[in-house]
Amino acid sequence: MRSSHPRSQVPYTRTVLPHAVGVMGGGTGGRAGIRVEDRGAVRWVVLDRPERLNALDLPTATAWTDSLAEAAREASVRAVVLAGEGRAFCSGGDLKAFREAPDRHAYLRDVADTIGSGVLEIKSMDKPVIAAVHGHAMGVGLTLFLPCDLKLAATGTRMGMSYVNVGLSPGGGGTWMLPRMVGTARAWEMLMLGETVTAERALRLGLVTQVVPHEHLRGEAQALGERLARGPREAIARIKRLLWASLESSLEDHLPREEAAIADAAAGAEFEEGSRAFLEKRAPRFG
Repeated sequence: MRSSHPRSQVPYTRTVLPHAVGVMGGGTGGRAGIRVEDRGAVRWVVLDRPERLNALDLPTATAWTDSLAEAAREASVRAVVLAGEGRAFCSGGDLKAFREAPDRHAYLRDVADTIGSGVLEIKSMDKPVIAAVHGHAMGVGLTLFLPCDLKLAATGTRMGMSYVNVGLSPGGGGTWMLPRMVGTARAWEMLMLGETVTAERALRLGLVTQVVPHEHLRGEAQALGERLARGPREAIARIKRLLWASLESSLEDHLPREEAAIADAAAGAEFEEGSRAFLEKRAPRFG
């Protein structure tokens, strides 16, 4: 992704900005267009351009990806929640920024490349990533949450692969992930027609894990993050790697991966604690 191909002829410098003064309690900070907040072991990465309905420009895409990479590195972070501030999770790409770029070709390639890098951070992160989606998740806004491990949507949310409506094709892996989640027929329909779907239909299609009342969305996401943070870290990481690997492998190739993973788990401290707790009829205490 960001390092996989030469930069386009017009550079757009990806500056990592210093952490800003926190605006909410509990270890907050941020970069351009992004607010980062720690709630215990749960790291919140929040799109924070409410005046633009969290539309994504290049600085915001860069800050989003860099914040995910930072969350992946920090041992104190056990789960990650992605969310949006204001009335929308993400209304899509910032068309004003796209149109005003001196070289649209270079700018859009950089945006897509950066978003793809963020998607790969979510995929490769040995931590569960939860999406808390509300309002609108259009175009790239939908792409941003597709790779998340668990996806909560608030009632009233509308989402769609709306790229085609403004004459664009998707970036960030949307055309790879969507058919694997909803099937090829539905993916073709969503991508070529660009129509929106409700949260309830997204649940039926398999785009989201759960639909919750709007006022409970953040509380439910935090509770889910805390539950996962208390869980067996290594087992969760193995499960995540196995699920992603299964999307690209045959059963014959996948079975040895599972055999190696469960054998490694059986020799580890998490199985020792989990199995002992089960036999002692108590809750496990994973480190």
